[in-house]
Amino acid sequence: MTTYNDFIGQNASRYWDETTKNYPQIMQHLKAFGDFRGNGERQLNDFQPFDMVYFSDYLLEGGRSNSTVNRYLSSIGKIFTKAHRMRITKYPMTYEKLREPKGRNRVYTNQQISAIVSYLNDIRPWMADYCIIGVNTGMRRGEIAGITREVYTDGAHSLVLAKTKNGDKRQVPLNAPAREALSRLLSGNRNYYNGFQDSTWKRTWKRLKAEMVRMGVFAEDDDFVFHSMRHTCASNLVNKLMVPTVKVAKILGQRRLETTMKYVHEGNEDSSIVLMEQLASKIGFDRASVVINSVYGIK
Repeated sequence: MTTYNDFIGQNASRYWDETTKNYPQIMQHLKAFGDFRGNGERQLNDFQPFDMVYFSDYLLEGGRSNSTVNRYLSSIGKIFTKAHRMRITKYPMTYEKLREPKGRNRVYTNQQISAIVSYLNDIRPWMADYCIIGVNTGMRRGEIAGITREVYTDGAHSLVLAKTKNGDKRQVPLNAPAREALSRLLSGNRNYYNGFQDSTWKRTWKRLKAEMVRMGVFAEDDDFVFHSMRHTCASNLVNKLMVPTVKVAKILGQRRLETTMKYVHEGNEDSSIVLMEQLASKIGFDRASVVINSVYGIK
């Protein structure tokens, strides 16, 4: 008979490439299930679907999101699927994934952005500038890396990206923090910035996440990617500044309005309501209502 831990120790490397960046996370998922209620020492054939349910409840109570729990279940489920195909278990393991919010992208809080930029300023200031530009313009990392003096001159309030991810040309407006960061990157000081270096970026970003987790700014299993700066920019424009989604789509270079609509939060003081109130004020109906109510004695 084969225990859960024995099977993983003997076979995990068969099913997942150890060189991939998510391999440690998968192993963490498998270990967490093994540590839960002594599962690691149980025979594989003894497990039932309710074991997955109890583990899901445990993760949810610990603050994990539905999407995170689903990643755990996917890793664990693969082990049981392989065990069944090898005739180690009599029945396949069945489980239901939790419902995830549709199309929701990771958005950083102001505190998280501040922590990220502060840490990078101490070890890789040019990476901090990338983050400042990303969250203030919605530009992708590759787009920022491609900016040269031919594209941007100091003090300019916008720049034009000749070719973006979808192949379109796009004009990007620049606020003061973005302009200052671009000027630093393009200052010509090679001791400060000598062009984008992928290996340096990956190594430093890994250190950054470890420090953010240590500080409690992020959880270990949180999605933590630079691209979320773009999501954060879009969300702030739509939900905090109430910029129409059509305008946000143009700023970010998104062809499909449905993509931009993913950033609109449900349940907040809807920007559309505020905009319609402003419309009434522009047209004059707010004043008209006061007059009519006064004439007819309506309270």
